[in-house]
Amino acid sequence: MNAVIRIVMLKELRESLRDRRTLLTSLVLGPIFAPLFFILVLKLALSRSVASQDELVPVTVANAAAAPNLVQHLRESGLTVTLRDGTDAEIRGWIADEEGLVVLRVPGNFAERFTKGEPAAVLVYADGSNSKAERHAARVHQAIAGYSAMIGGLRLQARGVSPTIAQAVVIDNIDVSTPSARATLLLGMLSYVILLITLLGGLHLAIDATAGERERGSLEALLTVPATREHLIYGKIAAAAVMMIAALALVTASIAVALDYVPLETFGMSANFGPGVAWRVFLAVLPFALVGAALLTVVASFTKS
Repeated sequence: MNAVIRIVMLKELRESLRDRRTLLTSLVLGPIFAPLFFILVLKLALSRSVASQDELVPVTVANAAAAPNLVQHLRESGLTVTLRDGTDAEIRGWIADEEGLVVLRVPGNFAERFTKGEPAAVLVYADGSNSKAERHAARVHQAIAGYSAMIGGLRLQARGVSPTIAQAVVIDNIDVSTPSARATLLLGMLSYVILLITLLGGLHLAIDATAGERERGSLEALLTVPATREHLIYGKIAAAAVMMIAALALVTASIAVALDYVPLETFGMSANFGPGVAWRVFLAVLPFALVGAALLTVVASFTKS
């Protein structure tokens, strides 16, 4: 490396390291805490997904006497059924008082229409603005749809018609994805996190070394030294590249450590992000850090403040 480029690079790095706020943002908050925050959100989402699968869904049935078989089917579907009669206004009050409550109201003419073979409607009350209630309502809808399909098949059999006639095409889903492929799909956002944090690592230095010096009035004095402008700009780009490479190394290491605490195995997935993979990711993104440092420095040199 040219001596002038090395001196300018060390000078910019020394000034950058003196600024604790810039150092904290470039090498601590971004490369370390941003991936940890992303992993924490991912772990929380996976935990909630597991909890929702094992969650007992409560449903309150009003006028259950009009549809005893439907109520029994709801119980057999794993729903926790509570019988409680009430009017439309009272049901709305129950939902307002209890979070996540879903109420199934059976109209008075349900049994009559059901016996005649006519479509028998039921009313499902839920708070659409509540995610928990929406999740519970979806389970209730699924159970009712299963009961409706079962009754429809029995009615066709009673008339001497095979229920399979109504199913012209049956789809069997075959998932050929591997655990690593599913994990790659889920963790694909981490690649954008790595690129973004790498750029942010040298952003403050690139701005301070160009627009910052112009604003402080020290750029004119720097241009009077016996060195070509190419060497000066190369030194500033090299300093920004060093900060980006440091940020890249930190963010890659923090992701490799944080992924060990994500329960991907619960969903049949696996994340192979060990030291070898982390090292290959570092080498793959390294040219991007060099190009990004040059791009940021050139763009920042055209700014006025």
